[in-house]
This record gives sequence, structure tokens and C-alpha cells, in this order.
Amino acid sequence: MFFKQILLLFMLMQAMVFAFGVDLQATNLKSEFSVKCFGIMQPLLQEIAVKKEKIDRFDEIIQNKENTLVEIQSKYDQVQIKLAVAETALREKEHQLVQQQDLCNSHRNNSNVKDELLKAYKLQVQDKTIRIEQLLKESKEQAELLDSCKLQAKAKEVQIEQLQEVAQANELLQLATAKNVTQKEEQIQQLLFDAKETKEQIENYKSQIKSKDEQLEKLHAEIHWNNVKVQELENSLRNKDQQIAELQAEVKRMLNQRSALGLQVDASEMQIEQKQSEIKNLQSELHEVQAQLSEYRMQVDRLQSTNCHWFGNSSDIHKIRAPGIDPFEVLCDSRLAGPGWTVIQRRIDGSENFYRNWSDYRVGFGSLQGEFFIGMEKLYRLTMAQTQELYIHLEAFDNSTYFARYADFSVGSESEAYALKLLGTYTGNASDALYFARNRKFSTHDVDNDRSDGNCAEQKHGAWWYDRCGHSNLNGRYLNEGSKDHIGIYWLGRHAFSFKAVQMMLRPKSVQYT
Repeated sequence: MFFKQILLLFMLMQAMVFAFGVDLQATNLKSEFSVKCFGIMQPLLQEIAVKKEKIDRFDEIIQNKENTLVEIQSKYDQVQIKLAVAETALREKEHQLVQQQDLCNSHRNNSNVKDELLKAYKLQVQDKTIRIEQLLKESKEQAELLDSCKLQAKAKEVQIEQLQEVAQANELLQLATAKNVTQKEEQIQQLLFDAKETKEQIENYKSQIKSKDEQLEKLHAEIHWNNVKVQELENSLRNKDQQIAELQAEVKRMLNQRSALGLQVDASEMQIEQKQSEIKNLQSELHEVQAQLSEYRMQVDRLQSTNCHWFGNSSDIHKIRAPGIDPFEVLCDSRLAGPGWTVIQRRIDGSENFYRNWSDYRVGFGSLQGEFFIGMEKLYRLTMAQTQELYIHLEAFDNSTYFARYADFSVGSESEAYALKLLGTYTGNASDALYFARNRKFSTHDVDNDRSDGNCAEQKHGAWWYDRCGHSNLNGRYLNEGSKDHIGIYWLGRHAFSFKAVQMMLRPKSVQYT
């Protein structure tokens, strides 16, 4: 503003000089006017020079400020880049933390399985040790018997030697004592025969002792192998524990790093304020990625599901898995008793033959679109993996329906004849007809495990956990009308006739259903 005023004043003076120049020349006052003008202008010019120097200094300061501003902008861009890298590293660390936590959980589960195996091996080693002690005791008794036989054999040999000496002495009196000599020879022959039998017994005892020694060597070898396995399992457990400790340390380190990153972020708060909108966008994207990650996890869980719970309200066919066997397809049901039920047996029209042998009931048979039985081995694996509840739906030919629900249900392995090991509290309107099947082994017409004098599977034309032919027979013959025939599909209770439709289902107890 001041510079503009000076410039206007200078232009005004130039105009005055131009306007009055002729008169000044005429009156010879030009020099005097110039002197006066110079006197007036000199301080103004001096002030203008000072102002110009200040303006130059200000321009230099502004230029320095601009340079400083450029440097600050460059540093700010670098901080922004570092912040973006830190945010990316933070997200990676959080992802790694989740993976490490999942891995920790997996290692803990594996450790639990290892502990169970270790306990089983220790029990086997204890059993083997008891067996070895029994064999050692038997070997000691056999050795004592062998020593006794050896003593008897030595006594027999002494007697033989004595008799041989007597025989040699009696040879001189052979003519006089021929009859006595003959008797003595017979006694000698008898003693030799006894000695031979004793020797054979000794050989037999030696053979038995040798066999016992071989058994002891085998048992020692088994114990050594079991000890090796136990040592391997203990080493594996120690390794797993060490891995868990390392993972926990890694998690702690990551948390510390995350805290350090948080401090760095706090230190850069002034710079972050200018990027709040971008961070919010990134957070929104992060939430979307987390939602996708949750969806992917749910998909993975469905791919690795062990029951129908993961398929929600579906009543279709899905593939599940169970410990120790390949994945297999099952029919899910959510219409009869809520979601999450796995159908293990269904009878609807008599299209499938249920009078089958043990092998068929072991692997299962039928079609999931129609009538079927899931198979005792799959049933054992499913109930072994998780605590299950049982639901039985019954429909009569007059369309009346009944149900029986048991709070717990579990069957044993094939070596236990798939026994009904666990049957919980009953609720329903059909009656507790499965009560007498508790702890009973499964029977088919070719494998009779019931307690009856006859064969219940043959008599009932089915396969079941029969006691003395029992109060239920859901695998019996399908009859086309209600009948009291004992070979039909019956469940003793309010309805005494053969049923038109049956469906048996399992569901894990550990899941909360809505």
C-alpha cells in the first residue's frame, strides 16, 4: 500500500513538471524548482530505498518460508507414506495374530488328543507290565518244576547206576539166581523207561520254558516299542507345548508392537487429523474385509462340518465328516423338530429291505431320497465325536404322529458290537420303549447278540438293540396297513400297531439353537 502511494506521488510530480515546464524555462526558475523538488524527493527516495530493501528482505524471507514449506510438505508426504505402511503392517499383524490364535487353538486340541493317546498307551503299558509279571511268575513256577524234575532224574540215574552195579555183581551168580536176574533186568528196563519218560517231560518243560521266554521277549519288545511311542508322544507334547509358548510369546510381541505402533500414531496425531476421512474409508473397507473373512470362515466351517447345524434350516442332502472315516453325505432335517438334525434312519413306503446282515448294517444302505439306514460305523463315529441327542418321529396309518426324544445318545465301536452305551432322559408322547435297549448290543439275523434263547433278529425280521426281543423294532418289516404283527415296525406305547413312517435323527447338544 505504501509503495503504491510513493508511486502515485512520483507520477504527480512528473505531471507538474510537464505542466509547468514551459513557464519555468521562461522565468529561469527551472533550476530553483529542481532544487526544491530534489529537496522534497530526496527523503522520499531514501525512504523508498529503505522500503525496497525491506521488501527485498521480506521477499527473501518469503522465499525461505516457501522452501521450508516445501520441505515440510515433503516430510509430511513421507510421514503419510510411513503411516500407510504402518497401517498395512498393523492389518497384517492383526491377520497374523488371528492365524496364530487359531493355530494355538489347533495345537491345544492336538495336545488334548495326544494326551488321550498317551493315557491309552500308558494303560497298555500297564497291562503289558502286569502280563509280564504273570508270565515271570509262571516261568518261575516252571523253573521250579524243572529243577524238581532234574532232581528226580538224578535220583533215577543214581538208582540205575546202583542197579547196574548190582546187575554186574549178580552176573557171577547168573546160574543160581537166573530168575532174580531176570526180575532185576525187568526193573532196570522199567527204570530206563521211567527215566526216558522223565527226560521227555524235561524236554517238554524246556520247550514250554523256551516258548515262555519267546513270549517274554515279544512282550519286552512290545513294551520297548510302547515306551518308544510314549517317549515320542511325550517329546511331541513337549514340542507342542514349546510351540504354544513360542506362539504365545509371538502374540505378546505382536501386541507390544501394536502398542508401539499405537504410540507412534499418537505422536503423529496432528498429521493424522488431516487424513481422518481417508482412515475412515480404510476402516470401512477393513470392516468389509472382516465381514468377507467371517463369511469365508463360515464357508470353511461348512466345508468341514461334522453335523447339519452349519447348514441352518436346510432339509437337503449335505456332505459332512466324522473322525477316522472319509466325508459322506447325509440328509438334514429342520421341519420336524427345529434346525440342525441329521437323519440316521428313515422308513416311508417299504421300498427298501431292512432285513439285512451285519455287514450291510455296518456300512449302511438305501437312498437318502427315500428309505435308508446311515450305517452303524458312521453312527459310532458321529456319537464319539460329539455328545448327541436322539429324536424319533413316528407316524401311524391314521396320520396321527408321536415322538420320543432322548437327551443323550451314544453307541460303542464294532468291537463292542455297537452297544447302546448312553441313553439320556426321555420326553415325548410315544412312550419310553427304548428303555430296555440300554447297554444292549446290536443284533442282526447273522450276528445274534441278544439275551434271548432264540434269535430276536430272525423272530422280529429286523435288526436292533434287542434285549429279550424288546419293546421296539423300528427296522422290522414294513407292513402296508396297521398291524399288531410282531415282525412289523412297532414301538410299544400308546399306539400298538405297525407304523407307516419312521424317522430317527441326531443333533449335537453343544450347539445353541434358535
